[in-house]
Amino acid sequence: QRQMCIRDSVFRATTKEGFLAVKIYRIATSTYKHLAKYIVDDPRFRSIRSDRRHIILAWAKKEFKNLVRMHRAGVTVPEPIKVKENILVMGYVGDESAPAPLLKDVVVDNAADAFEYIINDYIKAYHKAEIVHGDLSEYNILVQQGRYYFIDVGQGVLRKHPMARIYLERDIHN
Repeated sequence: QRQMCIRDSVFRATTKEGFLAVKIYRIATSTYKHLAKYIVDDPRFRSIRSDRRHIILAWAKKEFKNLVRMHRAGVTVPEPIKVKENILVMGYVGDESAPAPLLKDVVVDNAADAFEYIINDYIKAYHKAEIVHGDLSEYNILVQQGRYYFIDVGQGVLRKHPMARIYLERDIHN
């Protein structure tokens, strides 16, 4: 049984300029009690209330802020566009027919190159964005045209977070 279960749905939206991804966090069906360990020591979220709605809204803001930091640091992530309440809008990774596949569903031509790309991006996230992903695995990386996009960065913590070292070691192991 998972301790943390943020339920969300991701949709492709069409705009004049192209596609966007719209991630909606479901407030009514998310299990939120174990999310506090990812938020409680984050100075960006000191004043949140502990009820389900406010935790989920903080989670959406946290993912957006993590995306912004990582994007500015040059990490390959979907471009953060906007967050409003429980809705996160970001760049779409995929094409007209489908979203980009997860790394777990792809046969990588050159595993050494893929590994180097992912590690270099992780180093940028850690040193430049000062973020530890916290749940990096083949389930949280999209693959498109030789690029590897880190996704689901809401559980990411600042490098100075008390649990950062543990999450970093887990990410490296994965």
